[in-house]
Amino acid sequence: MSETEFEKGKKLYDEERYLEAFKWLDKAAKQGHAKAQFYLSVIYRNGLGGMPVNDDEAVKWIRKAAIQGYAEAQYNLSGMYYVGESVPKNYIYSYMWISLAKANGEERAQEKIEDLTKDMSSEEIAEALKLAQKCLESKYKDCPDDE
Repeated sequence: MSETEFEKGKKLYDEERYLEAFKWLDKAAKQGHAKAQFYLSVIYRNGLGGMPVNDDEAVKWIRKAAIQGYAEAQYNLSGMYYVGESVPKNYIYSYMWISLAKANGEERAQEKIEDLTKDMSSEEIAEALKLAQKCLESKYKDCPDDE
């Protein structure tokens, strides 16, 4: 059922009917649909359709999508940690999430990895890769966060 709700929500989202999309995406997200969780986070993060910006909800939903292995969510969560948007700035977590996004097929990840590498020590990169490995080995049950 969540796939049908997601499809309805995504169609409305693409039509920029964000408040209507929210209803369907919220239903699918609450059933564990990773893409719906991601798009719900975008609505919260940007206050689309007149919705108030809600950083806590944006982070909650993007993280839920990321820990299901959804590469686009991992890519965006990495960016949030890189600049400190809605989460504390943390290059190690940023590198961890971008590495996971790359492992899950996100084509844009390599360029971001190169950018991050310029801002990090080899020890920080090694720590980030260790965290990414732990996250993968636990099937995302043991991924760190800033809470």
